[in-house]
Amino acid sequence: MLCGHLPFEDSDIHNLYKKILSGYLQLPQYISLDAVTIIKGMLNIEPERRWTIKDIKACRWMNSSQYSYTVNGIMMGIDRIEVNENVVEMMKDKGFDVNLVKDYVRNNRHNNVTAFYYYLCQKYQN
Repeated sequence: MLCGHLPFEDSDIHNLYKKILSGYLQLPQYISLDAVTIIKGMLNIEPERRWTIKDIKACRWMNSSQYSYTVNGIMMGIDRIEVNENVVEMMKDKGFDVNLVKDYVRNNRHNNVTAFYYYLCQKYQN
């Protein structure tokens, strides 16, 4: 995401695998040294030396932002969502099975049905 491209690319699949296995990585000049450090740590080809989540959270690049933010939204598998009957009715009009929609929402499933349900909830919330 920082570079605007995948870390390993090649039109030839054999060469792509060689790059991945060797850890061959070309990063743009505009990437900061701290960002290069975290990228190389995460993509280390030696599993025992590859950065863990703890390492990533502790690195200077991750802690350099002066901005803090919170994520607002639905946490799949965690949040309990009330079934919105108006949204269920909209989905019924689109051919969805009402009981299935309600079951998936109540059980906080992550699939195409709940994705569409949450999309409609966001789109039509007042």
